[in-house]
Amino acid sequence: MDPQQRKADAMKSHTLNQSLITRLKENVLAPGGLFHLDLSCSNVGPRELYVLGEIIKANGLNCEGSAPLLTIDLSNNVLCGVTNLGRGNYDTEGLNDFVICMISLRSVSRLKRLDFSVGYLYAVSAD
Repeated sequence: MDPQQRKADAMKSHTLNQSLITRLKENVLAPGGLFHLDLSCSNVGPRELYVLGEIIKANGLNCEGSAPLLTIDLSNNVLCGVTNLGRGNYDTEGLNDFVICMISLRSVSRLKRLDFSVGYLYAVSAD
């Protein structure tokens, strides 16, 4: 399946979408907005990470046009698809797309802390 189609399918089908969109929209309308998003131990993998970035980019701005998030906790997840036992398929597309979304918000972002600890991010050789 082509990467663009896979991303489109991820946006349509994932249950993380609705709960995050609702939470972000509710909080950006509140005074100040959502400051801390805790998704630690939430089974976030490459697909969910892509969805999260897109949702924050599309729904994470408050009425002043800034992104009020100060911290995002993604600790204890399988961000690149490989568990602590080395099981799974290594996939950095979701992480790459998430980082690109965060970079696109840099001029309006107040993000101070992004926690990827125990995210099972592994270095892979090009050999």
